[in-house]
Amino acid sequence: MDLNQMDPDNSLNKSVKPDSFIGLHSYDDFLKLVDRKGKALRLSEKVYLIYVQLDQFTQIQDILGSQYAELVLKTMRQRLQKVIKRLGFASYNGGGFFCLCLLDKLLEKNIHKVMEEITRTLVSPIYIQDQKVYSTYSYGISCYPEHGEKAKDCMQKAKIALNREKNKIIRD
Repeated sequence: MDLNQMDPDNSLNKSVKPDSFIGLHSYDDFLKLVDRKGKALRLSEKVYLIYVQLDQFTQIQDILGSQYAELVLKTMRQRLQKVIKRLGFASYNGGGFFCLCLLDKLLEKNIHKVMEEITRTLVSPIYIQDQKVYSTYSYGISCYPEHGEKAKDCMQKAKIALNREKNKIIRD
């Protein structure tokens, strides 16, 4: 079962088009889409909202320039879409941040196992001008509607979770 089975005529997506920059929804459209999909959920269903940060994005942009930073973002988009294609959808939020929406009932494993798979996929080197570019990623997870009635509230909690984990790693 995929996400479109919740919305067989795709009416939820008709007013929300992917951003042309890297082919993902803008953050505002992502929030609208999550809220619409959330209204279609049954009482026992939930959605995971994940805020993903490309940790070295600023350095990549400063050292390699915006043209190659865009290539890194497009590669990351392709990798994310490959892993989550039947599980949900993604958004680009600028500055090396991505948002993911994954429907729990479509996950074949628990969310932490899915995130391990996503992380393994993302940390593979990206080749730019015959050089390997390595990067790390951080993420925070929230659960809709458990952590908020609106997608924006849940994404805020996912951002807090991301920052809390990053601070924990820095302190330890």
